[in-house]
Amino acid sequence: MLATYYNRNFGLDIARSVAILLVLLAHSGIIFVFGINLGFLGVEIFFVLSGFLIGQIILKEFQTKITLQSCGEFYINRWLRTFPLYYLVLITKDFFISRSFHPKHYLFIQQNSDLTFFTVSWSLAIEEWFYILIPLVFIVNIRWLHLKSVFFIALLIIIILTARYYYISNYTLNFDLNVRKSIPLRFDALLTGVLFSVFKVHYNALYIKLAGLWSFIFSIILFSIALIIYRKYVLLEASVAEGLIKNVFQSISFTFFSFAFGFIIIWLEQCKINLLNKKSFIVKTITLLSVLTYGIYLIHYDIFKFMVSSPPLTLSWAGQTFMALFIIIAISLLLHLFIEKPAMDYRKTFIRKLFPAYAK
Repeated sequence: MLATYYNRNFGLDIARSVAILLVLLAHSGIIFVFGINLGFLGVEIFFVLSGFLIGQIILKEFQTKITLQSCGEFYINRWLRTFPLYYLVLITKDFFISRSFHPKHYLFIQQNSDLTFFTVSWSLAIEEWFYILIPLVFIVNIRWLHLKSVFFIALLIIIILTARYYYISNYTLNFDLNVRKSIPLRFDALLTGVLFSVFKVHYNALYIKLAGLWSFIFSIILFSIALIIYRKYVLLEASVAEGLIKNVFQSISFTFFSFAFGFIIIWLEQCKINLLNKKSFIVKTITLLSVLTYGIYLIHYDIFKFMVSSPPLTLSWAGQTFMALFIIIAISLLLHLFIEKPAMDYRKTFIRKLFPAYAK
């Protein structure tokens, strides 16, 4: 099966695999390390990586054509990638497990509501709305604003940071639910990935230099700063006096994580690890895990919730976790082979049928 994936970037597969492993560790019971939620870190990596990959597609597609057809092609490509598995899992949960109907989840507007149902879907809602809006935002810039992409994306990040600061400063809120999981207030993480993609597409020589050892060093520095800020002003916020300083640091805490992960992602994409033999066991294992990531993310929480009940790091917990992981990976593999991959393979055919000019 993996023969068709030999042209993948192994460094990015490592980033994707690390992200899903962090999420799996968190939901299996090992939630915190050094006071930081591992699942939070995993999702942040996913956000930045998604922005980095989507940004390249947008920049390459829209620099030559800006039409309803090009937007349609983009949306079809994304939706046939994400919708089939998402709605299959959602419908299964709705009609066969919970036996109740959750209309907000079908429209990706489940934020600020009860997230005990389909708990992990909040991050998918953020990504789906980003996919919907980012082409339109680029069209506005290309047709009317005429700003260079790097300045335009930086401006969008600043606007979101300002909105997040205003929201934190003026409303009493649950930081995790109303800020970290808020659709418009978290677009900056994906936009950070897009910003790095701008350098790759439009300033490639600078990008290659940036993606060297210095990128790894910047990542470590920014991640260390992010940990300090997040621990003091978010995790231990009750011990910090209310005011400008607290609100500012709460607003930018995510941003430091995003840029830290952005630098490590471009370092992984360009480093020599990509020269490893694609047929080696470790490369095949990581590549397979990366390929199955979406399915694993969608189904893992409920399986862990049902199967893992013992305290973390006990023998019984290890056995329950291993069995749950085996089931998660087995189901994810079946979902990939029979739902996800066929839907992705059908994308070009569907676009050609919808837009006959595409075939020319």
